[in-house]
Amino acid sequence: MKFQDYYETLGVSRTASKEEISKAYRKLARKYHPDVNKDKSAEDKFKQISEANEVLKDPEKRKMYDQLGENWKAGQDFRPPPEWDQFFNSTQSTQRRGQSQSYSFGPSDGEPGGFSDFFQAIFGSSFGGMGEQGPTTRRTTKSRARSAATTAAPKPPIEVYVSLEEIANQGKRTINLNITNFNAFGGKEVSKKTISFKIPPDMHDGKLIRLKLKSQDGNPEVVLKLRIAAHGLYKIAENQNIKGYLNIATWEGALGSTINVKTLDGSVNLKIPPGTSGGKIFRLKQKGLPKKDNTRGDILLETRIVFPPSLSSEETKIYEDLKKNSTFDPRKI
Repeated sequence: MKFQDYYETLGVSRTASKEEISKAYRKLARKYHPDVNKDKSAEDKFKQISEANEVLKDPEKRKMYDQLGENWKAGQDFRPPPEWDQFFNSTQSTQRRGQSQSYSFGPSDGEPGGFSDFFQAIFGSSFGGMGEQGPTTRRTTKSRARSAATTAAPKPPIEVYVSLEEIANQGKRTINLNITNFNAFGGKEVSKKTISFKIPPDMHDGKLIRLKLKSQDGNPEVVLKLRIAAHGLYKIAENQNIKGYLNIATWEGALGSTINVKTLDGSVNLKIPPGTSGGKIFRLKQKGLPKKDNTRGDILLETRIVFPPSLSSEETKIYEDLKKNSTFDPRKI
């Protein structure tokens, strides 16, 4: 078999710190990850750097690897040196005394995606998971991911707030998610993903929608719980209608008026007939929220008579003259 220079694989020195090794691995993993790099050789390269990282990130395995010496060169035929058995037995004894270390490093011999023969020659026995409880079962990458999927707890829905305007226009929303995947050795890798979704018709507060994801974390989909954000003018009513208040002045109600009303997708002019009092309901048809049949609900506006917070002397005189000359008695209606 050929000697594997793990330091050269990661592009670090033999005195590199744990942080330097981790940084080098992350950089190379992003470059050669099969989901990113579609080159045929990328998967093999990714396995090589993952194997190198698996050894060098762990103090015990790195110590054993370093015992082979610095004179080996990548590509040389490799056989463990004569003193290797002595060091191996010493390391194994130390582990048995500790009785707390248990290792499992991936696929067994002959399975796709397993470690190299070089790795198995060095670590296959000493770090194969042989402890007080017997051998640890080793699994392929897919079985690791499948096991994680089986045991992963369902994720709670992600709350996303949408405005009434977005619902009315059935617009698209974009959100950022943290997606978890498993690398070649079953380790978790978290990446950020931006996804878009269209706000569905027949929207209501608390509506759940499911989005498919390319993920191996046991949650191939994400569930969104859509919440309706508070609006300054309107509230949700039945049958996809929305309701609000229309403030009018006393003279607008008495004499009639045309008032510009803001809707969810623009504005319209609403004609107020003479003699309109507070509490009257006006309906703006097809200006509410979308329905499944491609129609829309209505906007329901309830009038409220609003008085000026203060009166000028001229306004006061007008009201006094009205009081003096009017025969209207609101209590006899």
